[in-house]
Amino acid sequence: MKKALLGMALLVLAAPAFASINEIEIPALTPIPFIVSTPGDLLYGYVKNWGSLGDEKGPMTKLASHVADQLQESSCALNIRVSRGTSGRLEAQEGVANLACPQADGSLIVTELPGLIWDKDGFQGLKKGEVGEKGFFVIITAAHIRH
Repeated sequence: MKKALLGMALLVLAAPAFASINEIEIPALTPIPFIVSTPGDLLYGYVKNWGSLGDEKGPMTKLASHVADQLQESSCALNIRVSRGTSGRLEAQEGVANLACPQADGSLIVTELPGLIWDKDGFQGLKKGEVGEKGFFVIITAAHIRH
């Protein structure tokens, strides 16, 4: 009986690994690196793992890098409605961005993510929002992206 319970417990623990083949788990406070490709009030940036937010080392940085790699491999992009904040830097209006990930059938799955924009130097907001500018969108709550 104990072996059966242990076996069922291991199966339950392994189930998320099997289910996550078509999902990307993004933990809260994960910085998603992007590069601006279309400037404007509706800023568009493709996800690209170009670096990390700060020089931290450890499991959280590795996890964020893994998430960025998954989003990049899935050709995901961020669409962020921006405006100049009180600091003069571009910030996400209403503190949200849309993460769009194309599917094999040509459709898009769009997920609304609450969070904040940070620049490559760790300051809140983007300086100019020009093509090629690097930034992060740090999500506030965890998200599950299906692809």
